[in-house]
Amino acid sequence: MSGSFYRAFEDRYRGSRELIKNRQEVYLPFIQPLKELYKECSALDIGCGRGEWLELLMEKGFQARGIDLDEGMLEACRVLELPAEQGDALETLKALPESSQAIVSGFHVAEHIPFPILQDIVTEAVRVLKPAGLLILETPNAENIVVGTNNFYLDPTHERPIPHLLLSFLTEYSGFARTKLLRLQENLEEDLASVGLKSVLAGVSQDYAVIAQKAGDAESLGLFDHVFAEEYGVSLDFLAQQYDARIRETIQSIEIRLNEGLEKELLIGDKLKQLQDDSSRLAEEVKSAILNEFNVKFTTVEKRLDEVLSSQNEFINKQVSIYKKSIEDLQVDYKKSIEELQAELQAVSSRNNYLEGLKNELQAQEEKNNSIQHQLNESLSNAHNWYLRAIDYQGQIEKLKGSSSWKVTAPLRYMALKFDTAGEAEVSFPRKFIVITKKLARNILVKTMRGVINNSEYKRHAKSFLVRYPSLYNKLVNIAYGAGLVGGNNFVNKPSVTVPFNPNSFIQGLEPDDSDLSESAKIYYQRLKKAIQENSEEAR
Repeated sequence: MSGSFYRAFEDRYRGSRELIKNRQEVYLPFIQPLKELYKECSALDIGCGRGEWLELLMEKGFQARGIDLDEGMLEACRVLELPAEQGDALETLKALPESSQAIVSGFHVAEHIPFPILQDIVTEAVRVLKPAGLLILETPNAENIVVGTNNFYLDPTHERPIPHLLLSFLTEYSGFARTKLLRLQENLEEDLASVGLKSVLAGVSQDYAVIAQKAGDAESLGLFDHVFAEEYGVSLDFLAQQYDARIRETIQSIEIRLNEGLEKELLIGDKLKQLQDDSSRLAEEVKSAILNEFNVKFTTVEKRLDEVLSSQNEFINKQVSIYKKSIEDLQVDYKKSIEELQAELQAVSSRNNYLEGLKNELQAQEEKNNSIQHQLNESLSNAHNWYLRAIDYQGQIEKLKGSSSWKVTAPLRYMALKFDTAGEAEVSFPRKFIVITKKLARNILVKTMRGVINNSEYKRHAKSFLVRYPSLYNKLVNIAYGAGLVGGNNFVNKPSVTVPFNPNSFIQGLEPDDSDLSESAKIYYQRLKKAIQENSEEAR
């Protein structure tokens, strides 16, 4: 078993060093006379553990030394600079000279050692002790039933409990002159006058020690007589006797109370019989008086009852007539209410049919509106396409005018235009081409707009769509005025159009929501947007 484990186990279940050291002070009256006998008092503590007894011996002037097999325990001694070393108890004792020690001690060691080895240790202790020297062996007390059946086995290194009679006999058999039994650490929670079963089981001293003294002269042994005469701790026999005595006293008390109760019960029985006789006699008298009075009152009540019944029957007949009339009135009202409810239900049914027809018409109108919206989107897409193509043609023309071939063929175009008719000779060919292209695109756009304006549904959907694009909306309005589609034919005097601010317009800074456009419309929109932005940049 690792030293760290057993050290931690001892710290939890053995108790603190201060507690153990205070408990071991009970041995000081036994060892103090040794200071009067010997100038040098050597002491060997086998299984010294954390060194509580070593420290106490050194404080009292003894030349103490400790041995232990557990390295974790010895580490606690080294921290306190106590004289302890690792070693075997029996081998250490065999190596000591005869009559060299005043004390040989072992606290909670005997229960860890096989009995034959313990017997050898006791024999060696007799050899190495000085005359009147002391052997102190402390161990768990199996006389305590809880310790002997449970707590003892908590320590996995314990061999078996050692009864105090066995350990006392072992020391006597090994040659010690006298032994003393000390019962220690009793745990009585009750007064001895009220000892209960719990005290019998767990109240006996939890530990015991056998103090064995080596033979010596009478004067030396006499120094220890007073401590050897003392009685220590609480035995199982003592607590059992106290418990039995308390039980006997309790039983006697119960018997006395039972006897007193029986006497009282007899007296109560006599009184009860007398009361029963008196009650029977009184009951007969009361019964006779009550019957006489009852007969008189019954006759009077019977007459009064006949009068009340007669009056009550007359009243009931009147009430029945009234109730019959009320029921007939209620039946008439109920029938009338039923007829009114049936008429109302028919009216509700007619209204439901009418509402159902309206619902079907609304669904058909919604489908028609969706179709109009789709056609309008296609028309606007076509218009955008022609607009973008016109801009593209214009760019190609501008590029053509800047090319070398255009400059080289300038004389040829000039000669060709000289022979052109219809008053267009002075107009350049590229300009003429641009004008023709724009006229073509404008004519198509005007035709599309005329169809939209003449259809109220198309017009409403187109307007709800175009207000999201203010720049395009203004241009289309200008074209409509110029073509005479709206307002007067005079383009100069057309009313100004104010388009509401639309935060989703890309012309005003943000991208619009194009989730309601088809894929083709989205493509045309991007082309239109690019062309308008390029024109805006050129204008700036």
